[in-house]
Amino acid sequence: MYVGENIEVKFLDQIDDEMAQVEIIQSGEVALLRTHGELKLRRDGAIRAWVIQTNYHGKVLLENTYFGKNEIKTYTVQKYLKAINTIFSNPLETIDKDISLLKGMVNRCIKLDQGDWYTTYKLLGRPSYGTMSNYVEESLTVRNALRKKNYDELYTFRDKYSFLLKTVEENLKKRYIKPDVEEETVTEETVAEETVTEETVAEETVAEETEIVEPLSDPQCDQEDTQRPEQIIKEQAAPETNKVGSPHSLFSTALNLILGIAVILFGGYEIIRLVQGNLTGFDIFISVIIISSIGYLAYNIINKKNKK
Repeated sequence: MYVGENIEVKFLDQIDDEMAQVEIIQSGEVALLRTHGELKLRRDGAIRAWVIQTNYHGKVLLENTYFGKNEIKTYTVQKYLKAINTIFSNPLETIDKDISLLKGMVNRCIKLDQGDWYTTYKLLGRPSYGTMSNYVEESLTVRNALRKKNYDELYTFRDKYSFLLKTVEENLKKRYIKPDVEEETVTEETVAEETVTEETVAEETVAEETEIVEPLSDPQCDQEDTQRPEQIIKEQAAPETNKVGSPHSLFSTALNLILGIAVILFGGYEIIRLVQGNLTGFDIFISVIIISSIGYLAYNIINKKNKK
């Protein structure tokens, strides 16, 4: 059995809020299961779990959540790589914080208290519990020596655990650092710029020569287009007015003149007859009706002509 192995267990007893006693179905061995909230059992009563320690107070310690298998954060990866590079390339520039950072990288695999501890453990090369414990203890000595500007302990520590530090450095780069493609990208862009064909240039030239030039706008058309819709409707619906010199206007004038003369002559004739005493009351009544009828008829004719 190894750390990270997937197994199935059967629930036996709840020890406290964070720990339960279970039985490994494959071997019948009693183990401890670290719990996070209510356990989810399958229909057959089994629980899926994975090994996080092979010897925890004499028993196998299990986990049934994803905790520990999270990816390492990008900025943490960068800090790890920077600290390791400094130790090997420029040891005299190493500071106590670099050692503290690398101590925490291994210590989380012992305490199992960070969401990425198992991911880190695999990238370290799955070192033994004893190796990790010694690493953490000795890193404290190196850190304290660096605070006193003593680098002797650093060289000893670096040489002793170079296999572990180099292993995690290589694995971090493989897993999180992308290959340098800057040079290749630049080359592709350069080739793309240099491979512009004559056909492409010709097409661009034709496009420029065949560009459509919009005609200048007519001021009168622009003015008509800027009118409001209601103005256009009113102008279209408005009746055509009589213009001086049109046939319709001449006809109306002549008709008015003829009717006016007829009324004046007929009225004058009737007045003369009245003065001479030749008119009776009935003749006067008839004359008024005739004159009113002629006036009414003339008024209607003139209005009908104007409406057309």
